[in-house]
Amino acid sequence: GWIVVMALVHLALLVRTMSSSIPAQLATDLVALGLMLPVACSCLLQTDSHNFIIPGVAVWAYIGIAWRLNNPSESMIEAYTEDVVRAFNVAAYVLASIVCCLLVPRVSIWACQEFFTIHVVQLEDTFSPIHEPLHTNTQ
Repeated sequence: GWIVVMALVHLALLVRTMSSSIPAQLATDLVALGLMLPVACSCLLQTDSHNFIIPGVAVWAYIGIAWRLNNPSESMIEAYTEDVVRAFNVAAYVLASIVCCLLVPRVSIWACQEFFTIHVVQLEDTFSPIHEPLHTNTQ
């Protein structure tokens, strides 16, 4: 899960170092941002497990990217233009919000099931149908 997020980030960094093409870099960044969303959502939509770490890592990555783009460097603005940088900034915040909107209710439902549900435990029946103990010590 989190390896997918890291692989996407490293893919974007690899394209950035190997290609000087701005459209290729922007396309890779866009794909990396977009692919983290289904990874996070697939973990949240599984009903048989409680995996909140991968969506949390995705939110952390989105917020980290958006936070870095709040104050872009002059070289970044020169390479991509301020409009493109702001668009990616807003997109990262929106994608983080989407994952949070799915994460908060899922964690709330899990917490309610875990902490506010009575767990019924069935005890073993130690008596026979005629209400006599099954194990009697006759010594």
